Amino acid sequence: MPRTTKKNVIAPEEQEKELIQPELTAEEPKNEIAILPIESLNFVADMKIGTLTTNARVIRDSIKALTDNFSIEEYIGNPKKAADRKAKLNTLAKQMNDARIAYEKEWMQPFNGFKDLVSESVNLVKSCTIQLDGVVKEEERREKEAKRAEIADIWKVYDFNLVPLERIFNDKWLNKSYKTKQIHDDIAHIIDRITGDLQSLEQFGEDTATLKELYLTTLDLQATLRRGAELRENRKRLQAEEERKAQLEAERKAEEERNKQWAEAPNAMARKVEQKKEILGENAPTYNVDFSTHEVTEVQPEQPIEKLFDFYVTMPIATLAKQCGIASEPILMRATMQQMKDFRSAMESNGFVYEKSSYKGYLLLDVHVKGSK
Repeated sequence: MPRTTKKNVIAPEEQEKELIQPELTAEEPKNEIAILPIESLNFVADMKIGTLTTNARVIRDSIKALTDNFSIEEYIGNPKKAADRKAKLNTLAKQMNDARIAYEKEWMQPFNGFKDLVSESVNLVKSCTIQLDGVVKEEERREKEAKRAEIADIWKVYDFNLVPLERIFNDKWLNKSYKTKQIHDDIAHIIDRITGDLQSLEQFGEDTATLKELYLTTLDLQATLRRGAELRENRKRLQAEEERKAQLEAERKAEEERNKQWAEAPNAMARKVEQKKEILGENAPTYNVDFSTHEVTEVQPEQPIEKLFDFYVTMPIATLAKQCGIASEPILMRATMQQMKDFRSAMESNGFVYEKSSYKGYLLLDVHVKGSK
């Protein structure tokens, strides 16, 4: 039988006190319950919502009307009246909330008992299903291992050794719904793709071997092609840099050779003159100097009628080289006295001056442009 519990709630002074009469569900009868087999268990629950009689709505509406028309002006200058009203309202609010908490605990008591029973049952079920799940998963593991071994045998049939089976293995092959023919088709397609990708890498020439190794590691053709393009560009830059350095080295050596020939030219000319003097004696040739081109040409006199004099001349370019710290040998010349005078006049008329000194026992004319010192 349902039980009735009465609790008092304080209402406004102008209202009569009303009783709160909740009607709660009856307690579960404590009759003996027969233990049924698991297979025949079928969970059933039926709940009849109880009723709760209260004047809470009337109080709510009264307070709402009070707050809607509330004016603080009524209490300004009358703190005692304000304090009394505040105390009454706080007392009403506390009694209502305390009643709500008490009814909630009593109302929930039968449900909490029901909740505990269900939770305990669910936990007992879980303790069993966890163990059963272990049996099921162990069987699934054995089935997958058996199918994995079957797939390994299929892989051996294709005799493809560029990559191991693990590199292309697809876990969906282990599903019961995935048939053996589908696995054959997948493996054949993968092998064709790998073979075709490797053939496409032949275009990279000397980088092909490196790129094939990279591809067999990643099986990512696009990434491998990007790497191939990068290697090709790197090689072009390296080749261009080597060619540039080789050109600079060739230019440097050519410049060194020109400088060497220029530095050795006076000595070579002097040696040539000395050699001819030894062979021809007094009949050794003389030389003319072109001051516009600084070229020295050999002159063969028809018949020397005057005494020849040997002297050295440093050219303007040699003087400039000397100012730059470059060593150079003067040029050995042979001329008659008249030719020497003509040579001096020609130099002066061309804006050259000279200073006399000695070199290896010979007269040395240090020629330079007038006003350059």
